[in-house]
Amino acid sequence: MVCSFSITTFSQTIDDVDIREIKSEFIEVVFKGNPNLYGLLFPIKINYGFNKKLKVFRKKSNVIYEGEKVVLKTENDIINFFTAFGFDVIEEVDRSKTYGCIRNGSGTIGTADMIVLRLKNNNN
Repeated sequence: MVCSFSITTFSQTIDDVDIREIKSEFIEVVFKGNPNLYGLLFPIKINYGFNKKLKVFRKKSNVIYEGEKVVLKTENDIINFFTAFGFDVIEEVDRSKTYGCIRNGSGTIGTADMIVLRLKNNNN
């Protein structure tokens, strides 16, 4: 009697990079946008080594989770995605800035939102 079976394994990728294969001890996730606007933060950039970066897109998903394309829309989506595969959140930094120009009593003021999330890679 011959028995055969197959095990299906899925890679968890962003831009064709399997996040479990990242060798850096720490990664940095940078969110830009307005987190108060429907909880969406775009674009999302992931820095994981010397000049190695990934981008997460909202409209055209480049993230594969358990064999399916998914859209990571919020900070919680990113945290849940990475912690499911051996990463721990170690720090969150708000680097938002207020900018503007006022002349003769009038002008414009705006905010540039930026949140940085640092994660420790426990896969090494």
